[in-house]
This record gives sequence, C-alpha cells and structure tokens, in this order.
Amino acid sequence: MHAQGLCFAISINTAKHIAYQLIRYGKVKRAWLGISTQVVDLVPRLASYHNLKNRKALFVTHVENNSPAAKAGVNDGDFIIAFNDVPLESSDELFKMLTEDKIGMFQHLTVIRNTEKVDLRVTPVEVKKRA
Repeated sequence: MHAQGLCFAISINTAKHIAYQLIRYGKVKRAWLGISTQVVDLVPRLASYHNLKNRKALFVTHVENNSPAAKAGVNDGDFIIAFNDVPLESSDELFKMLTEDKIGMFQHLTVIRNTEKVDLRVTPVEVKKRA
C-alpha cells in the first residue's frame, strides 16, 4: 500500500534551521520539559476570571520524574496556558517554542492549578535519545 496525494509543507526558515542543525550537529536539537499533555477547552468563566485570551489549554496528564517540569513544580492536572507569556492552545504551539536556544535557559510557564494562576520557572534540557 502506498500513500498517495499527501503533501507536507514546512516554511523555508524551518527547513534552513533544520539543515543547519543537521550539518552542524548531525541531529536536530530540541528542548524537552518531560510532560504529556492533552488539549482541552478552558471553562469560559475561568478564562474570564484570569483575563485570558485562551479558549483552550494544555492539560498535564503526566509529569516524568526528575524532568525539568517536575523540578519546576508542574503537577499532573495543571492546565498550561502560556510559555514565556505567549498563550498556548495546542501541544504543537509548545513544541514549536521548545527550540535549541531554550536548552539550559530559564523559561516561564504559566499554569492554572485548581482555580489559581501560577507562574513557574522551568529550565528545559536537550531531548533525551529514546531507544
């Protein structure tokens, strides 16, 4: 069976960046937090209460032990609403922000825990090589 009629597109800037990393490092470096998330709708009343632009958030379903997220205090059940003050509404948006320049540098993660808005400092590490 062959996949036909499929088209995948990436921006030229993304392609250049990937090519540069492959030439320089032999791999693409990505920052890693150590969380699993699921996109969920934010309760409008909660979004309004915190004056959020988000309609969606990333619900944290799992935090890996000893990961950057665990060390920063991220908990299962938190709702991630922003990374470096940029509102997040999808896992893809967060992934795009976790570029190599974030590795080893303090970043800001904003979560809703219960009904409180909590700002955390997280230091991403390079993605672990998976076996």
